[in-house]
Amino acid sequence: MTQVSPDEGRALASQFGCPFYETSAALRHYVDDAFHTLVREIRLKERERHHTNNKLHKHSRWRRLRSIFTIVFKRRRNYSP
Repeated sequence: MTQVSPDEGRALASQFGCPFYETSAALRHYVDDAFHTLVREIRLKERERHHTNNKLHKHSRWRRLRSIFTIVFKRRRNYSP
């Protein structure tokens, strides 16, 4: 069985930017709370990553379209029959 001191646990939680729970697997103290918080944090990070990826993808798509339009309209301006 591995034990972590509360101070060490708080320091690590602070370093990783996550909540700290003092739990006991033997007594089942706060184990469910810690698990549910972990699941919520994972889901939040996945949503943030998915949102960021979609935003970057849309932005790059817009840049490609904009560059294509720029090329097409420059050609039209330069083209005089």
